[in-house]
Amino acid sequence: LLKTVSLYSPDIIFCDYFVWNPKDTKTKMIQNSGFKGAANQFISQQDNIASGMLLSGASFAWSKVVKKSAWPTSIRFPENRYFEDMATCPQLGATVLSAYYAADPWVWYRQNPLGLTAKMAPEKLLDWANALISVKERYQQSGLLQSPKVKFALAHASARNFRAVSRRLKKYPELSPKEKQNSICLAWKYFLKSTPY
Repeated sequence: LLKTVSLYSPDIIFCDYFVWNPKDTKTKMIQNSGFKGAANQFISQQDNIASGMLLSGASFAWSKVVKKSAWPTSIRFPENRYFEDMATCPQLGATVLSAYYAADPWVWYRQNPLGLTAKMAPEKLLDWANALISVKERYQQSGLLQSPKVKFALAHASARNFRAVSRRLKKYPELSPKEKQNSICLAWKYFLKSTPY
């Protein structure tokens, strides 16, 4: 990290990570990518940075190191919401001008079986479904959606979210068929608000 900062001084640094579930003794830990794009080099194209953040699916704050000067006061984690990282971190694609992707696992993330997202209740899933609306708004204001690459990446991320959320809602045992249908319809509305197409 210190070497990367001293050599390149990028606005944001991405890293890979391992996910470890202490209850799962059979599955081997797999290295997950913190960015989708050129590895171990300086990146100065803003559309590559924004699209790489979205396509990786790694919106966690703990897989990034960001300069204070590149994180404006207007970008804040939403209160009383789940998936707040997903609603916030990709917005940095509109503010950072340089990046470096260190394709090494700097973080070993331990899944907590009792954590907030361990059991996906409908309200958590719907927060997941609407997380990218604020990202779309930020990208529209900055002009980033003029880039076909960024436009595709945001549409892809929005579709990926809707697919994951709707599948989980269908399987949620405590919801009646009508409640499942209503929740999936609401998730679809969030998808339409977050996709740029």
